[in-house]
Amino acid sequence: MMALVALAALASGCSISADTPPVVKTVYVEREVPEASKVPCAAPVSLPDRRLSEPESATYWGQDRTALRTCEARRAAAVSGGANVQ
Repeated sequence: MMALVALAALASGCSISADTPPVVKTVYVEREVPEASKVPCAAPVSLPDRRLSEPESATYWGQDRTALRTCEARRAAAVSGGANVQ
């Protein structure tokens, strides 16, 4: 019974008066888009005008994938945390 009285006393101490409603303020923080996110990604590798061997295909494909992943990682790191950036 004593715990119930103590709990009621604690809860009443946390309540606010009905005469003063709480103030809620929303602030939008704008950030500038970092320059690193504006750098265009590298264009795909130019292929020769002939049939490619299997090793050449794998090499060109690997170069394109590596460049794409590197560019996307750089861009994502530059923009991270900027949910309101447009």
